[in-house]
Amino acid sequence: MKELLGVNANVLSLKGGDKLFEIIIMVQEPKYELNNESDLIRTRIVDEYRFFLQERHFDEFIETIKRIKDHPALNDEQAKSDE
Repeated sequence: MKELLGVNANVLSLKGGDKLFEIIIMVQEPKYELNNESDLIRTRIVDEYRFFLQERHFDEFIETIKRIKDHPALNDEQAKSDE
């Protein structure tokens, strides 16, 4: 399973005063190996995902993330794990 390391953004100005947001999401995924002495070696592999959003779609993107966070199925799973 990948683990979120961070989210960054760059804002670019376009002609006409519009803005373009570059969203950068960094995640890590551990990889485990055994060496010749049977020692467990953990390696972290970092992936970076980049995508662009126009300013007019930025609010819609945020609302979609909020809907995912507040989805009843996720809240049910969270309640079960809290028990």
